[in-house]
This record gives sequence, C-alpha cells and structure tokens, in this order.
Amino acid sequence: MSTPGVITVPGRRPVHRAVKRRGAAGAEQKNSEGEGVAAHFRTVQIDKFDSALTRRYPQAAGRALKSVFFAGLLALVTADPGYAQTPFPSFAYVVGRSPSVDLAGRGKTVGPDGLPDIWIAFIHRNLSTSLPHGGNGYHVKWMKLYQPTLPGYRWDTIPGSNNPLLVVTLDQGREVLNRKDGSVDGLNLAQEGRLDLFVSDPTFRMADRLEGLMLEVETTDGTIRVPVAPSSFYEHQY
Repeated sequence: MSTPGVITVPGRRPVHRAVKRRGAAGAEQKNSEGEGVAAHFRTVQIDKFDSALTRRYPQAAGRALKSVFFAGLLALVTADPGYAQTPFPSFAYVVGRSPSVDLAGRGKTVGPDGLPDIWIAFIHRNLSTSLPHGGNGYHVKWMKLYQPTLPGYRWDTIPGSNNPLLVVTLDQGREVLNRKDGSVDGLNLAQEGRLDLFVSDPTFRMADRLEGLMLEVETTDGTIRVPVAPSSFYEHQY
C-alpha cells in the first residue's frame, strides 16, 4: 500500500528516504565547505598582510595591519578567559626625592638628618606568587633595600645591623610602621595595598635612574624579592 505524498517505484526505495539521505550528505558537504572557506579566508588575510608589507604604498600596509589588529582583538574576546587570569605580582619603583619628608638618617632609628629622603613605592599584592615554596607571605619579619654591586647602598629594618634604617610608612610618610629599634617584625600584609619607603641617600644617586635596586621582604613563609624600577631625577621634582 502506498503512503500519501510518497512516490514508490517497483523495485526501488521510497523517494522520501533517498531525499533525506541526500539532504544529510548535502549538509555534511556544506559544513566541510564552510570550514574550507574559513581556512581559505584566514590564508587570504595572511597573504594580504604579507604582500601589503612588501608594496611601495604604505596605505596598503596600514589596511593590512588594521585587518590583523581587529582579527587579533576578536581572538582575545572569544578566547577562554581562564588563560588570562594570571595574578599580577608585587612591584616597586623609586618615586624620587621628597623634600617634605625627612625621616631617615644614617642610624637605626627614625629621625631627620637634614637631607630630603629618597622615596620608594612598594605595591604589595599576590605575595604567594613570589614565594617559591608556597605560603601567603603575609607576616613580615624584616625588609631590606640594596644594590648588589654597590656595598654602600644597603638599608634594612634589622635591629643591630650595620646598614642605615629603611623607614616603612603608610600614606606617604604620615604613619611610620617601624618600632623604636627600627624593626617591622609582625607587620601584616594580608590586604593588598601600598607601603611608602624612605631612605637617606646623601648622593641622591637613587633619584637619578640607579639601576639594579632590589627590595627583599623576609616573611614567615620565605623571602620575597621585588626589583625596584629606577626613576629619573629630572622627571620627579618634589
């Protein structure tokens, strides 16, 4: 018995089954063609970019660069966000001279020496990323600032050491965190924030792009080492 709407021919399969199978095959072919077109488009874009850079006219290169820029931007937008969630480590930099602050001298106690202090900003965050053996790095034992190749450029918060005092403060010197003996043992850095450090440098060399400065923070979980970016004497006139 024949089904309404289906053409049957003796010795052959119903036409609607053949149509379905042809449709499925056609869809697979379209998908394959679509992937091929996408790959071809990417290849054409790269070829355009390469060829534009070798042309004499800069506008061609500009259009190619713009096309590549937007393609890269699209890739960033559609990328898995899990790969971009890298925690930012702590960092430090020399702010410059601070004529309004004179807390550091050549001794181990907080007090003026008649010279403007050198001001270093220390932004502490994600301290655990700087600890090779794990831990959080919240509980500070001591801090040290030094230049490895210059013996005279060493400051710390260690009582009894031969180095001048590293003054540790909050709010740009308004709140001193050192104890009477200069130590900061017990300082807690659980919350992300900023410490303003001050040292006495009679030569003011640190304020004139001194390279290689290092800040060490000794914690109960290990030592955190933070390179200190230099500053320019002429860029910072405080």
